[in-house]
Amino acid sequence: MKIQRPNVDEIAGSEYSKHFKTDEFKFRWADAFGLLPRTERQKIDHHVLLTLCTYMDVLGSCYPSVEAIARRMGVSKIDTVRKSLHRLQECGWLSITERSNHTNVYQAILPNRGSALLISDLQQREFQIDSTWRTAQAKLVILEMCKNFGFNAAQILAHQDWDRLRGRVEQIISRMNNPHYQLTQLLQHIVETPPKEIYEPIGFVFERLSQFTQTFPEFSGIRRKQTGTSTIQPVQGHLAEGSNRWAEVAAILSEPDPDVRNKMRTEQQKRHQR
Repeated sequence: MKIQRPNVDEIAGSEYSKHFKTDEFKFRWADAFGLLPRTERQKIDHHVLLTLCTYMDVLGSCYPSVEAIARRMGVSKIDTVRKSLHRLQECGWLSITERSNHTNVYQAILPNRGSALLISDLQQREFQIDSTWRTAQAKLVILEMCKNFGFNAAQILAHQDWDRLRGRVEQIISRMNNPHYQLTQLLQHIVETPPKEIYEPIGFVFERLSQFTQTFPEFSGIRRKQTGTSTIQPVQGHLAEGSNRWAEVAAILSEPDPDVRNKMRTEQQKRHQR
């Protein structure tokens, strides 16, 4: 019997191709089953499904014997595997074409529930790692630093190390849980500390970033051994909280409209000049 290559829309639905690659289907199929609540999937079924994946082509077709599946799983009772395969079929996750030579054809199927779980998980992860947001915030932090130290922002943006500097700030931001509040801490630490003589602006900013991560090891990205006598305090304990000035700065940084942001900054400067 010739095994025909399936159409991905037939086995995964039309929404699948809008979000995922065709040739990664079998991996997405396994991911989707793993996203089901534990009350909706038996451990043995998940084990069987993952074992089938080791035989499948990229579009989820394979034809191992039940004995081979059981052997690879390390399961002695073949009936246990056979029952699990039929449960997967009944739940809409697997199509089984029976053949007389004891090697049935198995085809992975992504039911609507599985597709919805995959897309929801993808959207959640994309929101969590929104690099566009981090890039914009990193640039705003650096420009606020330039403003406070009187650096020429245009020269900083055109500097050969600009991308490296922005990337360093992005790394720190990505390790912070509450962006608005802790971005305020980042600025407060770097800007309010009395500066020493500054010879090279961009090098000075790199030095301040390094000092920040030394003060707050949580944001350095370096794995540290935890000891029972550690003196590292929570981040909030290092700096004064409730500063009106830095609450205003945080509001300016989080305002997406540049015109509104500039207006807020101007009003802030007028209040501090009084």
